[in-house]
Amino acid sequence: MISPASGDDLSASEDVRVKLLNNGTTAQSGFDIQYTIDDGTGALGPFTKTVTETINTGEFLEVTFDEQADLSSPGTEYTIVITSLLTGDENAANDVLTKIVQNTSGVYCYASGSSSTGQEYIANVTIGDISNLSSASQYANYSGDPTLFIYLEPGVASELTITLANPYNADLSAVWIDWNGNGDFYDTGENVYISPMGQGPYVTNITAPDDALHNTNLRMRIRLDYNNPAIDPCGTTSFGEVEDYTVIVSGVQLDPPTNLQYELFEGDINLTWDAPGGKDLPGYNVYYSYNLGNFEVIEYISETSYTFEEPEQGNHRFYITAVYDEGESVASNIVEIVFTGTMENMVDNISIYPNPVLDFATIKFRNSENKVYNLIIRDITGKTVKRKNNITGSKTIIKKGNLKKGIYFIELNGDKIFRSVFIIK
Repeated sequence: MISPASGDDLSASEDVRVKLLNNGTTAQSGFDIQYTIDDGTGALGPFTKTVTETINTGEFLEVTFDEQADLSSPGTEYTIVITSLLTGDENAANDVLTKIVQNTSGVYCYASGSSSTGQEYIANVTIGDISNLSSASQYANYSGDPTLFIYLEPGVASELTITLANPYNADLSAVWIDWNGNGDFYDTGENVYISPMGQGPYVTNITAPDDALHNTNLRMRIRLDYNNPAIDPCGTTSFGEVEDYTVIVSGVQLDPPTNLQYELFEGDINLTWDAPGGKDLPGYNVYYSYNLGNFEVIEYISETSYTFEEPEQGNHRFYITAVYDEGESVASNIVEIVFTGTMENMVDNISIYPNPVLDFATIKFRNSENKVYNLIIRDITGKTVKRKNNITGSKTIIKKGNLKKGIYFIELNGDKIFRSVFIIK
């Protein structure tokens, strides 16, 4: 499903747009697809759309339903189920897709301090295996960083230490955890700590209650303020700082996906991973971060692969979680890809990886009919420095050999002509 996606700007008239893939052996058209949407009070729909365009074998088609979805309720999770109604489908197992979309507006109240040069701020937070050194800011949101997720066991105390920089004698700190995941910090037992006034460090034990949600991302908020015994999790203060984290209370062990890998091809990032323990699962959440920002869910899928299309220049990070009936697993390993524009050279249906080239590189291009291609590499003066003939697949490997540092131009000649550029360091 292309849209909608979770966010804080969802409205009562959101387009529901899907991408269809014909994985069969014959072209298809004139069949129906439908979606239902459930906000927890009962499903609406189905809403049906007839696909009139022809989808050839191996091709994609993007389709927008005529009926829009109302996703305007703040804090609400909507379960959208997409179904293909193609009669006689060769693979009916992939005819249903379920995606959870949340309207995140109003989920957690706004909070900010006013730390500036010379004023107090939160310099370090440690708990369990986490130690987060940070600089001054008014608000810092670490809740989307899986490397800073805090894991607690029900009934087991974990020591939390909050260390300040530029502290004052009237400073104090407080901690809240949204144990029931309802989007606020005001329920009984959620204000887990208020420090005495002083310069710190502030040390306390955090214990998850038995009725806390398990295997779910819960929000923890730490606030530093000055001379304010009525410290509150919301609003703006004249001093101090606010930091948000994610807490996960363990329950039944939910294994994460493993062996997350990526491949660059035809301008896209192709992700693949292994199912945890070979289990059949309802699906996976794909988390994405752009230019080192917070991770957010961009897709819920049932397969063990995902294609991120036409990435922009910049830093792209991904991780995957497994979604069980009991909850969501911890994160898989994180993969990181940096695009600098020409460096990745995924133009004209050709990809070169790694680039810059170290010892060797893999060249991939579109050649589904296994035509014969010849590869030519030229230096920046146009001189041919390497050849490789009679390539019949869609992939070949080039070795650095005696090529010196610099920029090189690559050309594949055959049924078509593919050109690109690579660098040797």
